[in-house]
Amino acid sequence: MRRPTQRSGVKVERRVGRERMKMNTLFGMKVMTSALVRPVPVLQLSPDFNACTDTFKAEINQWLLEMFGTQEVMYMIGKDTLVLNQSMLAKIKQSIPNHWTAPNMKLTG
Repeated sequence: MRRPTQRSGVKVERRVGRERMKMNTLFGMKVMTSALVRPVPVLQLSPDFNACTDTFKAEINQWLLEMFGTQEVMYMIGKDTLVLNQSMLAKIKQSIPNHWTAPNMKLTG
């Protein structure tokens, strides 16, 4: 997304973000999707854990990932904006369709 600015009488384009984000609402809160929000491991060793070698720590983290998998996350910005990825957005739309609004989308029910 670019925002024009004026400097010395010349119109300049300034890049605001690295990717385009689409705005939707959920219960009156703004919802933005971003590919930067990725699933995270459910369980892993702390980076500060130093009781073993880095190789062993990587093996344990890989085993924990295989056993417990990942979980979807979302981040809240301020009091009225959620940022999440497309797969989480699809899950929300499926589970609570009557409270979801998006550009060019009409509610039913």
